[in-house]
Amino acid sequence: MLAQTARVTQRIAQDVINAPRRRRDFDRHLVEAATWLERAHDITGDGGVSYGYSLNKGWAPSYSETSGYIANTFFRLAEYRGAAEYRERGLQLCRWLIKKQRADGSFTSSETGSPTVFDTGSALLGFVRSFQVSNEPELLEAACRAGDWLVAIADGNARWTRSTYLGAPHVYNTRTAWALLELEQIAPQSNPKRERIARANLDWALSQQHDGYFAHVSFREGEAAFTHNIAYAIRGLLEAGWILGDRKYTDSAERGARAMLRHLRDDGFLPGQIDENGVETAAYTCLTGNCQLALIWAKLYAIGGDEVFRRALDRVLDYVMSCQDIDTADPNVRGAIKGSDPIWGPYTPLTYPNWATKFFIDAMILRSEVEKLSSVKVLNCSFDPLTLDRCVDSVIETIRHGGRGYVCTVNVSILMQMREDEELRRFVNEARWIVADGQPLVWAARLAGTPIPERVTGVDLMESLCARAEQDGFGVYLFGATDEILAKTVETLLRKYPRLIISGTANGFFDWREAQRLASTVGESGAKLLFVGMGVPRQERFIDQNWDRLGVKVAVGVGGTFEVLAGLRKRAPPVVQRAGLEWAFRLAQEPRRLFPRYAVTNTQFVRLISADLLRTWLGVGRRG
Repeated sequence: MLAQTARVTQRIAQDVINAPRRRRDFDRHLVEAATWLERAHDITGDGGVSYGYSLNKGWAPSYSETSGYIANTFFRLAEYRGAAEYRERGLQLCRWLIKKQRADGSFTSSETGSPTVFDTGSALLGFVRSFQVSNEPELLEAACRAGDWLVAIADGNARWTRSTYLGAPHVYNTRTAWALLELEQIAPQSNPKRERIARANLDWALSQQHDGYFAHVSFREGEAAFTHNIAYAIRGLLEAGWILGDRKYTDSAERGARAMLRHLRDDGFLPGQIDENGVETAAYTCLTGNCQLALIWAKLYAIGGDEVFRRALDRVLDYVMSCQDIDTADPNVRGAIKGSDPIWGPYTPLTYPNWATKFFIDAMILRSEVEKLSSVKVLNCSFDPLTLDRCVDSVIETIRHGGRGYVCTVNVSILMQMREDEELRRFVNEARWIVADGQPLVWAARLAGTPIPERVTGVDLMESLCARAEQDGFGVYLFGATDEILAKTVETLLRKYPRLIISGTANGFFDWREAQRLASTVGESGAKLLFVGMGVPRQERFIDQNWDRLGVKVAVGVGGTFEVLAGLRKRAPPVVQRAGLEWAFRLAQEPRRLFPRYAVTNTQFVRLISADLLRTWLGVGRRG
C-alpha cells in the first residue's frame, strides 16, 4: 500500500512541478509504446487487452470496446517492423472478441452491460481487418453478424438513436458508419441497407456541424466534448467519405480538422475539451485526442500536401512524446501514454488507457511514412522539397507563432562532410528545415525521381528573410566574420532594407571559451533571427552547443554569405548558377583555398551519387 501511494505521489508530483520533459530518439518512443501495449495484452492472460493501468487500482481486466481496433494497431506494427508476432497478437485479440460477441452480433458496454452501437462498431473494425489479414471465415462471419445488428438496431430514419451511450445519439458514431462501410468493401451486397444506414448517420453528423465544430459529439449532453470524441467524429467522416467517394463528407472532416488547428499552441498543447461553439473549457490536454488528431492531420497532409497539417502533426506528437516516460524502471507505465496531462485531468484521471498508446503508435507510424513522402533523400541527407519562397514563409510563420528551429542549407561539400562527422550529421538531421544549396543536389534528386523544386542558397535565404523581417519588425543578429566585414554587411542590408532592426553583431573569431558568454549576449538582444557565418562545422557546433542560451526563434548557418553581402566575394552570374557551375566560379576566385576541397568532395559526390542512381534505376534499392 505504501509503495502504491509513493508511485501515485511521484507521478502527480512530476506534473505538479512540470518536470523537464525530454524527447529521445523517435524509434525508441515507438518501441517503448509497442512494448507497453504488448504488456497490456499479456497481463490479462485471457487473450484480451487490459483497459489500462491505473495508479490507484493497477491493471484492469480485458476491455472489448478497444480490443478490435488495438488488433489493427498490432497488424500495423507487423507491417512496419516486419515482425510476424504482432500479426498473431492481432488475430488472438479478434478470436477473443468472437467469444465475447453476443448471439445477435452485438457487443455490450462494460459500464452498462447492454449492447452498444459504438462498441459493436469498434469490434467490427477489428474483424474486417483481421479477415483481410488472415482470410479466416470465422472472422468474416463475426463481422457480418456485427454489421447485421448495426443495421437492425437503426431506427425508422436509419439512424442510431438507441443502444447508444446514455441513450442519446452521438456524432462520433460516424466512426461506426465507417466500420459498416468497411464491411461492405469485403462482403458486398450481403445486406443492401448498410450504405443507406451509414449515410443517414453521416448526414445527421453534417447537420450538427457549424464553423467546423459539432454539436452532440460529447458523451453527455451539455458538456464540452473531449478532443477524443471530436477526433472520432472527424475520422469517421474522413474515412467514410473516401470509401464512398463523396466530397461532402471529406470536406466536413477537413473543416473539423482545421477548426482544431485554431486551438493548437506552438508547443503542441491542445486543450482537452472544446465545446460546440469552439470555446476552450479545459486547462489540461487529452493526450488520446492529440494522437487521434495527429493521425487525421497526417492523412490530410498526405492527400493534399498542405504544410499546415504537417507542422501541426509534428508539434502535437512532439508534445505527446515529451509526456511519455520511457526512462522509468516501472514497467507498468514505461512507454505508456496518460489519458490526461497533467495526469489528474478529467479524461481517465490517474490512468494510462490502452487506446491512448494505441493511437500514439498509429500516429507515430503514419508520421514516419509522411516524412518519407515529404522528404527527398540524397545519399545520407533528407531534404525538405521547398522553394525559397515556401521556406521563407515557413520560417516567418514559425517566428510569428512563437516556435523555434534552425535551418541548414546543405551543399555537396557539407553532404560529404556529414559522412565522416557524426555530430554534424546529427545536427543537420535534427534541423527543422533542410534545403539544398547546390544545383548538383537538385539534379541528383530529379534523376532519382524524387525532385527538389529548386536550390535555396544561404545568400538568397538570408536576403529574403531580412526583407520579411523588415516587414514584420523582427530583429536580426549577425554572428561571424570580422568586425570590418560585419560593418559592410550591415551597411548593405540597411541600404536594401532601411527599416530592418539589427539587434547586434559579433565577431566570429573568438576563443571558444567565450562561446557561452557571447551566446547569452545574443539571447539578451531580443533578436528573433540569427545568422551565423563561421564556416562548417564551426557555425553548426556553436548553434548546437548554445541553443538554449541563444534564445532566438530561428537560426541559420550561412557560411560565407557575409563576405558576399560585404562585396568581398562575387556571386556567379545567374546563368552560371543555373548551369550548376557556381563551384567553378568560386574556384576561380579562390583556387588555393578551394581546389583541395573540391578535388576531394566533388569527386567523391560524383562517385557516390552515380552508384546510388544506378541502384535506383536497377531497382536494387538505395543506400545512404
